[in-house]
Amino acid sequence: MSETAIRKGSWVRKVTSSWEFRGVPRLLYATREWALGKEPGVFELENSIRMVLDPSDYFQCMMYYGRFCPEVFQALQKFVRPGDTVLDIGAQLGYFSLHVARLVSSTGRVYCFEPDPRSFARLDDAVRLSQIDWIKSFQTALSAREGTMDFYLSPTLGWSTGVKNSHLGNLQQVSVGTVPLDVLVGRGEIPSRIRLAKIDVEGFEMEVLRGMPNVLAKSRPILVLEVNVQMLHAQGTSPSEIVRFLESFEYRVSRIDKDLRWWRSRPRMRLCPTDASLLVDCDLVCTPSELLAVGEPNPGSKLQHMLTRD
Repeated sequence: MSETAIRKGSWVRKVTSSWEFRGVPRLLYATREWALGKEPGVFELENSIRMVLDPSDYFQCMMYYGRFCPEVFQALQKFVRPGDTVLDIGAQLGYFSLHVARLVSSTGRVYCFEPDPRSFARLDDAVRLSQIDWIKSFQTALSAREGTMDFYLSPTLGWSTGVKNSHLGNLQQVSVGTVPLDVLVGRGEIPSRIRLAKIDVEGFEMEVLRGMPNVLAKSRPILVLEVNVQMLHAQGTSPSEIVRFLESFEYRVSRIDKDLRWWRSRPRMRLCPTDASLLVDCDLVCTPSELLAVGEPNPGSKLQHMLTRD
């Protein structure tokens, strides 16, 4: 790709980055062809991050403008520090992996996992183009067992899944390798000291968790985890099972709520305590109980402050 392609649309991103009124994402997507062109290309994001993106895909367009899953990104910003080790499980195109790599700096490490070969190729390109050598990528699926499994490729990058009987259509079945996280840590391929793990695997979350009991018991990472109720049910599990499983390891589970206002396009995040009655799609922040202050009258207040402070 040429340098012209890399710089494409940068002035639009800079001008609109401070726009906070509602409807900005829709406006940016509606004008994507004028600002970004019609074809996939190499785009430079903030912090010298470079990714191969398709402007016609809404989510990839929002990645370019820094408006993709802002609630998850805000949580990562608050919890991750320079020198940390972070896992991105379900890395897709590498958006969060690359941003987290800037947060941990060259003194930290990011390990990302993406079994979809198309997404992995984009991820690999992004790491190379961004010149971040402290990211290590695995083209494998984390699971409860080591071996292989059927994996279902979606026409939409980011929607591929290990869930067999989902509602998604036009899926292509392939075989991918699987390994439990505990096995990788036991082999020394990933350090045991893990600050945070982001898990977004389209309904396969319980299988990932079942493969990391030693990490949960000993490493005690913070988890930022997606809940997609329909995909979990297709896998034969549920949000309540996730909550109960994590509570058995003495984790406190909170739901990220979006504090929306009509004048604001980027929501401020609030953490709300949740329990096994959880029934809605959301993102969770799961913290080891020992991170909370002993005797704190409102256990969620400390985490709430971390996500809402300026």
